[in-house]
Order: sequence, then structure tokens, then C-alpha cells
Amino acid sequence: MKSFIAIAVLGMVLFAKSPLVQAQECQQQLNEALRQIRELQQPVVRLTLPKLTGILKTRVTQYQADRICKDKGMRLPTARELVQVAQIENGAEGVSETKRDGYYLVKGSDSAGNPDHFYFSPKGYKRPSRDLGEYWFWSSSVRPDDSDYAYVLGGGVGLIDYLSRSNAYSYNAVRCVRSR
Repeated sequence: MKSFIAIAVLGMVLFAKSPLVQAQECQQQLNEALRQIRELQQPVVRLTLPKLTGILKTRVTQYQADRICKDKGMRLPTARELVQVAQIENGAEGVSETKRDGYYLVKGSDSAGNPDHFYFSPKGYKRPSRDLGEYWFWSSSVRPDDSDYAYVLGGGVGLIDYLSRSNAYSYNAVRCVRSR
């Protein structure tokens, strides 16, 4: 029996962690916890969604849509704002500033010619109920290589595409951005 106890004590001594090893492991765990805390404390970028009106009119050109918004003291949303709404409210995968698999380039610019290029994926988009899922909504963003075309967001499928600004298709509609 004494030999069994001696072997057990010897095993505990050989396989037990020394206080120094235990302290080092604690320090590693503490360092990892502090790293995670610092990561969580990084500023969070929050999207501020534009406050969009409901559908104000259908069968309008982009020029008419722009005028409707201006006459009400509002403006057309940009293509980026429309896809941000598609992302946050309708579950689209979203916007990326860099090329990614499954994302396609939206190469727009504002009326002053300032570029706003980004990548977008509609994957996961859920069609909104009622009229919002029936129309393509005009944006203020135009194609930089051909300003006769403006971007539209398809409410039914979440795709962003461009159309001739002077066409008033039956499925084109206008929503404006309310002042903040």
C-alpha cells in the first residue's frame, strides 16, 4: 500500500502544474480577455437609414421624380441609400467597398459628378409587402459614363440596375428622402 501511495504522490508531483506555469497560463487568459475587450470597444459604424416617404407617384421619369421630391422640399435617395434600406429592412447581404464574391459593382455619381462606387449583393433580400414590392424606385445616382441613365432599385427582387432617365415605365415609382 505504501508503494501505491508513493507512486500516486510521485505522479502528482510530476504531472502537476507548477505555480509559475499556472501564473503564465492565467496571464495568457487575461491578455486574451483584454484583447477581446479592446476589440469590443472599437467604434461601431452604424448605418443611418434615410427617412423615405411612401410611394408618391408611379409611371414617372427620373427627371419627374427628382422634381416631385424638390417641390416637396425633399430629394431623391442615392443608389447607396436605396441598397442600405434593402440591406437593413429587407435582409439583403449588403454593401461592400471592395470586390467580393457574389457582389456586383454599382458605379454611380451624383448630379455634380462626384463618384459613389460600391459593391452590392441582394442575396437574402425579402420582398416587402404591398406596393413596395411592386415597383422600381428611382435614385439620384447616374452612371458616370452615361448620365442619361440613373440607378433604380427593384422593390420586388432587391436588384439595383439602371434605366434611361427619360422613360416613364409603368413600374417606375418615386420615394423621397425626408429631411432629418
